[in-house]
Amino acid sequence: PQPQPPYAANLPSFTSAPQSIIIRTTPSPQSAQSSSASPSIAMQPGTILTSASSVGVPTGRSINGVSSNTISLLQPPITSKESLTDEDIKLIEEHNRKVRMFLQQRQAELSAEQERIQRQKMAEEAASAAVAKAQQEAAARAAAEREAQARAQAAEQERLARLRAEQEAQARAAAEAERIRRIKAEQEAQARAAAEAERIRRIKAEQEAQARAAAEAERIRRIKAEQEAQARAAAEKERLARIRLEQEAAARQAAEQERIRRIKAEQETMARMVADQERIRRMKAQQEALEQQERLQKLREEQEMAARAAAEQDRLRRIHEEQERYHKMKADQEELERQRQLRAQQEAAIQLAAAEAERAQRLQRIQSAEELGLRYLPGNPSTLSSNHSALSLSYQPEPNLAEDEASLPMRALTIITSNAPESHQQQDSNTELVDAARIRAEKEALAEQERLLRFQASQRALEQQQAAEQNRLRRLREEEMLQAEAERLAREAQERQILRARNEQNRLIHAAREAAIRDPATLSYTPYTEEINKYQNSVTNSTNANEERFGSLNNVRTPEQPRSASSQDVPRTQYNLNYIRRPMTPTLSSSSTSSAKNDSAFKPAKISLQELPPDLDRDGIPGVAGRDYPTLIEIPKTSFSCARQPLNGYYADTETACQVVHMCQMGGVQDSFICPNGTIWNQEKFACQWWYEVSGNQLI
Repeated sequence: PQPQPPYAANLPSFTSAPQSIIIRTTPSPQSAQSSSASPSIAMQPGTILTSASSVGVPTGRSINGVSSNTISLLQPPITSKESLTDEDIKLIEEHNRKVRMFLQQRQAELSAEQERIQRQKMAEEAASAAVAKAQQEAAARAAAEREAQARAQAAEQERLARLRAEQEAQARAAAEAERIRRIKAEQEAQARAAAEAERIRRIKAEQEAQARAAAEAERIRRIKAEQEAQARAAAEKERLARIRLEQEAAARQAAEQERIRRIKAEQETMARMVADQERIRRMKAQQEALEQQERLQKLREEQEMAARAAAEQDRLRRIHEEQERYHKMKADQEELERQRQLRAQQEAAIQLAAAEAERAQRLQRIQSAEELGLRYLPGNPSTLSSNHSALSLSYQPEPNLAEDEASLPMRALTIITSNAPESHQQQDSNTELVDAARIRAEKEALAEQERLLRFQASQRALEQQQAAEQNRLRRLREEEMLQAEAERLAREAQERQILRARNEQNRLIHAAREAAIRDPATLSYTPYTEEINKYQNSVTNSTNANEERFGSLNNVRTPEQPRSASSQDVPRTQYNLNYIRRPMTPTLSSSSTSSAKNDSAFKPAKISLQELPPDLDRDGIPGVAGRDYPTLIEIPKTSFSCARQPLNGYYADTETACQVVHMCQMGGVQDSFICPNGTIWNQEKFACQWWYEVSGNQLI
C-alpha cells in the first residue's frame, strides 16, 4: 500500500457505502503553473483525491475511530459532525503546497535536461563537421595513394606472369605424380575390398549359427514358462478358495459382534437416560444459583466495560499527545533543516562570490597576457568559458505514521431461560435448559477470546507504530550522519587538492627563481613604461642590476621585493603594453646612463605560468601541427561536465587532446582554459608543457 499523509488519522469514519470528501482551496498562480506544466495531473489546484480502492487500503474501523473508506471528488462534501477540522485542512494545504513546489522543481529539472540535450546536439554537429573535413583530407590522400598503387600494380603484374609460368610447370609435374599415386591407391583398395568381403562372409556364417542356437533356447524357455504358469494358476485357485472360507467365517463373527454391540448400546442408552434425569434434577437446583451468578457477572462486565472505556479514552489521549509531540518534533526538524539549508546557501553564496572574484582576477590577468601575446604573436587569441550547473532539489512526501487496525465486532450476550409449563413436558424443558447452559458457556468463552484478540490487536498496533517511529528516527539519524560524512570527505579532498596545487605552484616558482639566478643573462620580455620605451636590453654584471631583474627560462618574473617607506611614496606609472623587443648587445650603449636613472621606476609584471604564450625563441616546435599536437584557437564545446565528476580539481579534456583543461569547483562551477599551441596539460605537474615532454601516463 502507498503511504498516506499524517492528517489521514483525523479523517471521519464511514459505515455505509463509499462516500467522498472534497477539499478546495483558492488556486494560486504557482498551482496553476504546476497544473499546466504537469499533464499527468488532471485535477484542479488545491483539490486532493484519496481513494482507498486505488491504493489498496483496507476498509474498516482503525484503532482511533478512523475509517479509510473511499474518498472521491464525485460526492458532495460532508458538513455534519464527521467533517474535517481546521488543523486537518491546514495540513492538507501544506501538503498541496509541497506538491506544487515539487512539480515546479521537476519542471525546472526537465528544462535543464532539454538544454543539456540541445548542447549535446550542437557538439555532435560540430563533431560531424570535423569528420567531414577529415574525410575530405583522407580522400585527397587516397588519390595520391591510388596513383602510387597503379605504378606498383604494373610491376606486380609482370612479376605475377613469371610466377604463373613457373606454377603451371609445377602443376603439370604434380598432376603426373598424383595420377601415379591414384593408380597405386586403386590397386590397394581392390585388395582391401576382397579381404573385407571374405571377412564379412565368415561373420554372416557365425551370426546364422548363433541365431539358430538362440531360437532353440527361446523355444525351451517358452515351454518352461507355460508349465510354471499352469502351476501358478492351480495354486491361485486353491488360495482363492481358502480366502472365501475365511471371509464367510469373518462375516459370521462380525454379525455376532454387531448384535452384541447393539445390545450394549441399548443398555448404555438406558443408563444415560437415567443419568440425564438425575443431572437435570441437579441442574434445576443449580439454575437459581446460575441466574444469581449471571446477574453478578453482568454487573462485573458492565464495570469492566466502563473501566475499558476509561482506559480506551486514556489511550486515545496518549496517542493524541504523541501525535502532537510528533508534529512538534517534525516542525522543529523542518526548522533545523531550513536553517541548515540557509547556512549552506550562504556558504555557497560566499564561495561563489570568492570564485567570481578569483575568476575576475584571473580574467584580468589573462587579458593582460593576451594583450602581450597579441603584441608578441598576433593571430593566436585564447578565450575562457565558464559553465554553471544549478543544484536540483526534489521533494518527497513523508510516509504516513498512522496505522489502521481492523476492529473486531462485538457480540451481544444472550441468556436463554425456559420454565417448565406443564408436567408432561418436563423432559423437553430439561433438554432446553441443558442446551441453554451449554450455549451460554460457549458464548462466554467466545466473548473472552474476542476481548483477548482485541487487546492483542491493539498491543500489536501500538508496537508497530512505535517501531515505525523508531525506524524513521533511525533513518533520519543515518541520513544526517552519511551527509555529514560525505561533506567532510568532500572538504578534505578539496583541501588536499588545493594544498597539492599550491605546493606545485610554489615548487615551480622556486625552480624558476633558481634557474634565473643560475643564468642571469637570460632575459624575458618586459612591459616598459612610457618614459623608458626606448630602453635597450644589455648584459650587466652589476649587483644592483641582478637584484632588480632575474631572468627565467620559463619567461616568469619573480615578485617585486619589499620597498622602503621612501620608495613607496613614488607614484606608480601606467604600463605601456606596446613594448618593443630589442636584440641583446654585448656592449653598453650610450643610453645606459639614462636608463639606469629609470631603474627605480621599473616594476616587473606578475604573470603566471598558465597565462604566458609559448616560447618562440626556440628553433620551431617539432612535429606536425594538428597531427602530433593540437592547435586550437578557442575552447570548443565538448561532452565534459563538472557535474558528473566525483571530486573537484583539474581535469584535462581528452576530446581536445588535453589542450583544454577544466577546473571543477564546488556546486558544479566549471572554469575552462586552453594551453598555448604546441603544449598540452601535464596532470602530474598541473601545468602546460611541450607535447613531446609529456608522457602517456601524465596526461590524465
